[in-house]
Amino acid sequence: MLTNQTRNPLSVEATKRHLELETPVISTRVERLYDDVFGVGRRHKASYTFRDSIAQSRDLSWVAYEEGELAGAIRYWPIAVGPSKRPALLLGPLAVASHRAGRGLGSLLMIKTLNLAARLGHSMILLVGDPGFYRRFGFLPASPWGFSMPGETRPERLQLLPLRQGQLTCGGEIERVQPVSATVLAWRHQPVPAGRR
Repeated sequence: MLTNQTRNPLSVEATKRHLELETPVISTRVERLYDDVFGVGRRHKASYTFRDSIAQSRDLSWVAYEEGELAGAIRYWPIAVGPSKRPALLLGPLAVASHRAGRGLGSLLMIKTLNLAARLGHSMILLVGDPGFYRRFGFLPASPWGFSMPGETRPERLQLLPLRQGQLTCGGEIERVQPVSATVLAWRHQPVPAGRR
């Protein structure tokens, strides 16, 4: 199991923070958090090709609160890999509000969801991000193992975490899964009640 060796998120400093599953009620606020952290141009990145019109993994979409404020969020998406279309997960975005950064919230979300993904039986997680940050959670450069993401101009940022044995020998190109209906996607776009904005 993953642990946070450099910072204890359950210390006295962290008593006013907690994690929750993302729900339709707060999804609009999560989108605003992502825009604040990454800018609206985030939607033009290659990784968004694999999220557009795809339903995120609800069991692995979590948010972090600190002192009652939505301070962080993480999402995962189903993808397929290689000619055999092996199921895998695409992690991202992971975001922490700029004024809450450096307090271990990102690590808290990572540890929670990576352990949960393993317990749920997922075999592999890929992401596009800073290798220096994700290495601490066990991620490896994916390109040397034959994994690729169409449209990604910085392949060195494609990272891989095998959750089962044998995954590193089965490289391939990442592919989209089948889009879902608007009804399934609607849960992410329900309006936020005025009292919870």
